[in-house]
Amino acid sequence: MSTRAYRYITNLTSPNQSARNGKVTGITIHWWGKPTGQSASGIVSWLCNKASKVSAHYVVSEGTVWCLVDPDRKAWHAGGNGDGNNHTIGLELDPNASRRAATMKTAAALIADLRAVYGDVKLYPHRHWTSTECPGDYDLTELDRLARGGSASASEPAETVKPTAAPAFPLPRRTGKMCFYGPEDGRITSVSGKGLNTLAPADVVKVNGRWRSQGLAKWQQRMNARGYSLDVDGRYGDATAKAARNLQRLAKVAQDGKIGPATWAAAWTLPVQ
Repeated sequence: MSTRAYRYITNLTSPNQSARNGKVTGITIHWWGKPTGQSASGIVSWLCNKASKVSAHYVVSEGTVWCLVDPDRKAWHAGGNGDGNNHTIGLELDPNASRRAATMKTAAALIADLRAVYGDVKLYPHRHWTSTECPGDYDLTELDRLARGGSASASEPAETVKPTAAPAFPLPRRTGKMCFYGPEDGRITSVSGKGLNTLAPADVVKVNGRWRSQGLAKWQQRMNARGYSLDVDGRYGDATAKAARNLQRLAKVAQDGKIGPATWAAAWTLPVQ
């Protein structure tokens, strides 16, 4: 990584680090907060403060990268998740909209450099490891494309998918037992993927200690083919709810965020607009 496409600063080191207990298999993308004008220097200072008890390997903001922890060591960036800390490199990205395009370009260059060393590792959002909104609306699909040498595609159309017959809705449809994918609200008919649902025992399974709805993951994957950027994790969260309501608007059905048979089918049958 002798030739970099960004300014690389190494004069500050976070004390919040330890020995890595495993191979690097991914890169975790964070943002350091909602776009409220916070400065990169302030975040660097906080992550280098022992009292914060958190850190990241890199802080990234429009053309500049601060390396705070050697990527061969473990930064404390994934909450209490051992896999996230032990096996991924943490990047804290600037959340400010005015700097977004330049920060994306800089982060993509850094990711390409890291992959040259650690192999074709996967990108994870911070929320993959712990309950958080982080990294907000950062588009990891776009970031991955840029890191692989693609051009920015903000004006490109979504991937074209042809309408096709929808697979069968995977949840029970008996009278009084109608299930839907939706927010976890204590109702047994609402499958969030965040806990066992006795009406859908074959659909909701535990993978690596986390509940996951296999059907919801299939719907998320189809929505990504339509141009969305959802985590295909089988868990109903804010991004999935927003995508569901947008699809419902296009399909001209009630915009309640509940993924029932009609909203499920629309992901396959509705032409991409």
